[in-house]
Amino acid sequence: MEKVALNTLWLACLLLPYLAVVVRNSFKSNVQTSVRVTLAIGAGWGLLLGYVFAADAVNRSLASTQEQIDALNNDDGAKFAFAFVFGWVVPAIVAGAAWLLHAVVVPKLRAKSSNNRLVATGVSVAPSSNVGVPAPQPERWECMLHKNV
Repeated sequence: MEKVALNTLWLACLLLPYLAVVVRNSFKSNVQTSVRVTLAIGAGWGLLLGYVFAADAVNRSLASTQEQIDALNNDDGAKFAFAFVFGWVVPAIVAGAAWLLHAVVVPKLRAKSSNNRLVATGVSVAPSSNVGVPAPQPERWECMLHKNV
């Protein structure tokens, strides 16, 4: 059960920065997006610190002998120091990748998909037809039908 809780907390550490940057963000204002990224990094850092403390609490609860408890107490605290000093790096990478993905890559993909219907000199080209061949106008279809009858 402890592993499920720790894995859920770790997953939240990774998802929260992404969701904080992306949800309801139009990416039109760089100032607003940078504030969101900064808050996402802070929230991810806080969750990472919570993960470290929760993992330590689980280790202490699983320690069954006095020697194991003493080993945890005599630890140099490197995992806590690392989380405090470098805990912002993973959320920063996730938030920065989310910003880059949704501000640069997604608009280019949308621009490519919106070019399915080209308009040149007032004549629309159907998406399934060859490029440069104008789509037949409805009046032409009616004329063709009447001539064939």
